[in-house]
Amino acid sequence: MWDLWARYAVEFLLCLPASILCLAPVRGRLRVSLRAYLLLATGATALVSAASAAALLVTGWPENALLVPMLLVFFLLYCSLTEIKALPALFIILVAAAGMGFCAIFTDVLLARVEVTRVDAAPTWAAAGLQLGLGLIVAALMWPLMARRVGWLVEQFMQASVWRIAWILPLAHALLFIEMMPQDYHTILVNRVQPLGAIILLFILGLMAFLIELFYRIARSITDSAALREENHFLAAQASQYAALSSYIRETRRLRHDFRQHLRVLGGLAAQGDMAALTEYLKEVGGAERDEVRFIFANPSLNALAGYYDTMARERGVKLEWSVSMPAELNISDAELCVLLGNLVENAVDGALTLPEGKRSAKVICRMSGDLLCIIVENGYDGQMRRKKDGFASTKHAGESYGLESVKATVDRYHGSLTVDAEEGIFRVNLLMNLSCDMESG
Repeated sequence: MWDLWARYAVEFLLCLPASILCLAPVRGRLRVSLRAYLLLATGATALVSAASAAALLVTGWPENALLVPMLLVFFLLYCSLTEIKALPALFIILVAAAGMGFCAIFTDVLLARVEVTRVDAAPTWAAAGLQLGLGLIVAALMWPLMARRVGWLVEQFMQASVWRIAWILPLAHALLFIEMMPQDYHTILVNRVQPLGAIILLFILGLMAFLIELFYRIARSITDSAALREENHFLAAQASQYAALSSYIRETRRLRHDFRQHLRVLGGLAAQGDMAALTEYLKEVGGAERDEVRFIFANPSLNALAGYYDTMARERGVKLEWSVSMPAELNISDAELCVLLGNLVENAVDGALTLPEGKRSAKVICRMSGDLLCIIVENGYDGQMRRKKDGFASTKHAGESYGLESVKATVDRYHGSLTVDAEEGIFRVNLLMNLSCDMESG
């Protein structure tokens, strides 16, 4: 009895290399220390293995009957130990499960001649040991893929609509491995089934790795394209601000050149005592009022961006107020901060446009205190807001608010906080980031 229980328990220890593999993409996203994660993963695996082995002895169920409950337990534990969303966590868990499923069936194929002679349902000691060894090897081989590719996806790719279907990829492979489990080991020994089966299993595992790499490359292309569009957008903003500033400088030079001639005319009219002509000439040379070139930020890139949106807001009838106290140099790239602020201000201006003219307003507050950056952006809106389970949907199109998704991704990388409120006709986004945080190590 104890020998049977022990063989079952060792078989379930395959969850341990799976737990180690799940660590690869989230090393910088742990809620606990690395040591605590490994201790908890080892302890949970030992406990679940022992309990599952006992359950099989008592009930007589097949091993696969416990797969779903075990996956659920490890999924909940994984979510509690890491700072990633549920869908990416599910994707990682299922990839690890599919990898370990390969180890289980590959062991059955390799040791079919041994397994065919066993008299009980539990695996032999040789099979249980080989399965655990294969699990460690597969975890080591898949570690770079999970750490670099899946790790990047978890950190940078925030499109929830894609994650909602991405988990189907590893699930399909896991189910395929389960379906391929032999019902009768004699069939594996027929003709060339054993070597061909081993080759097919290796191909399927390689196919899963290839599809994960393909997912990464497609996601990277989408993200890079979006970043390029943002960069072009802000380059256009800088170009617009530069053109306005250049025009202002040229006009100032012309006025300075002409000023001497105006002084001569004014002096002559004053000497003659012709006040009427003097007054008329002053009105004539005064001309129309010009739009001033505003200097809102000390940082040139941010100032160009602010000037662009300030002009755009005035053209659309939105009263945009700025309250800024920030140095020129910050411990964050200009591009990253411009994307963050641009998304917030653009959303605020678009939100204000839902109100009738004369009532459109938005406000931007930016403050630095030590290494803490605080940004508050608020705007009036018509009170119609489409909410989602995990935030707000876009008001410009059917779907998610990618602007806020992008802002949330940046805030998360700096381990900051983001709050979004909509009440009494005011939509407000409040974020706080510690720019001294090391984004990689957390």
